[in-house]
Amino acid sequence: MEITNVISNYNNAIDDLEMKVFCLDDVGKIVSIQCKGHITKNNYNEYIKNVIATAEAGYINQIWDVRDIVTMTNAIGEYLGTILKKIILLNGDIVILNPNENVKNAMMECGFCQFINSLDNQIDAERHFNDRIGLKNEHEMPFVIACPICREKLQIKKSGVVSCQNCKTKISISQNGQVEIA
Repeated sequence: MEITNVISNYNNAIDDLEMKVFCLDDVGKIVSIQCKGHITKNNYNEYIKNVIATAEAGYINQIWDVRDIVTMTNAIGEYLGTILKKIILLNGDIVILNPNENVKNAMMECGFCQFINSLDNQIDAERHFNDRIGLKNEHEMPFVIACPICREKLQIKKSGVVSCQNCKTKISISQNGQVEIA
C-alpha cells in the first residue's frame, strides 16, 4: 500500500530526484523508500525534510532502495548524517537496499557503513526489521539488543541503564523491552 497521507508531496520528483514511499508494516512502522536520480546539494534538503517527516509520522524503520541513485560524496554525507541522527533519536533503523558502487563508496568515505545495514534484497531487509521489532517487544529478561549507535549486540539481564561496551553509549531499557539512548 502506498502511503499518501503521511507526506503529500513525497512522491513527486524534486530536481532530478524521484522518491516513492510504500508502507510495508503499519504495526512495526516499516516503510520502503524507492529513490531514482541524482542527489545533489540542490535537492537533498527537500529529501531530508521528506524522510524526517516520514520518521516523525512514526515510520522510523526505513528501507531505502537506492540502486538507481547517483550521488556526490559530500551530498550523501550531509543527508545521511542528518537523517541518521533523527532516526536514531526516534529509536528507528535504516537499511540501504541494493546500493550501487557510487553509493557504497560514498557511505564508506563518510563512515556510515558501521551505522547503516546494507542488504541486497527486500526479504532480508524486512526480516531485519521483524527481528529488531521482535527484540523490542520481548518482555522476558534476559534478551539481546543491538546498540542503537554502533549495532554491538548486548545481553540485557534487567531493565535500567547500561553502557555499550563498544562505543560507551548509555542505553535505557524499560521493563517492557523498549530501548532508548539515555
